[in-house]
Amino acid sequence: MTWEQFQYDYLRFEGRINRWPYFWKPILFSLAVSFFLMLCEMILPLSVISILFKIAPVFNVVVTSSFIVRRCHDLDKSGYWGLLVLIPIVNFFFLLYLLFAKGTDGWNQYGPDPLEFEF
Repeated sequence: MTWEQFQYDYLRFEGRINRWPYFWKPILFSLAVSFFLMLCEMILPLSVISILFKIAPVFNVVVTSSFIVRRCHDLDKSGYWGLLVLIPIVNFFFLLYLLFAKGTDGWNQYGPDPLEFEF
């Protein structure tokens, strides 16, 4: 995977994403980061590891936020609805809604239906 493909898949906040990639891509990313940190822990000195363990969660939050925003866009809602994940108890039901709600058919204000078009 090239850096441009990584940016397009994991770091953009515009466009839409359907339910299946919303479910598996953040999990795959978190597993890859965990595996990378485990390898680094065996190779690198402790001072570098402590820095990586502070940076990795921030990077993970950015990636997860991009998926939440794009999933909101698929439901024809503003990405600001993603801030509901910061409210305890509400976040559980909101994330379930994002996981199971069907996106809008066809084009909406955020772009084409991700099930109809492949970029």
